[in-house]
Amino acid sequence: MTTVALLHPGIMGVTIGATAKAVGAAVLWASAERGAPTRNRTEAAGFEERDDLAAALAEAELILSVCLAHAALDLVCSVVGHGFTGFYVDGNAVSPASAQAISARFVDGDIIGPPARHPIRTASPVNPPRW
Repeated sequence: MTTVALLHPGIMGVTIGATAKAVGAAVLWASAERGAPTRNRTEAAGFEERDDLAAALAEAELILSVCLAHAALDLVCSVVGHGFTGFYVDGNAVSPASAQAISARFVDGDIIGPPARHPIRTASPVNPPRW
């Protein structure tokens, strides 16, 4: 089973994490500096809480980063600073200059569209398109 650290399980991120969990991954999240709405989302999704980023990274093989675009570069630098050596998937728009500044193995992918909440309107590995 793959262990994923989800950074951060907001309205969009929690749906990405739920898809990872639905296909068999263990999904971790770091609760430090997160509020009640995040806790409620992660509990409902069945994610595993870790106290902080370092604890989540210590167990993760893969990072799924879904944060506000302006925080993306700082977040990846923090992950690298903790010594993470697995794969980092950035779901934010990363400029070419930012990509060159990242000293980690990463995949840059953009998430476009609404959160995957509606089974008929939103496609995912668990809910393939119905065309």
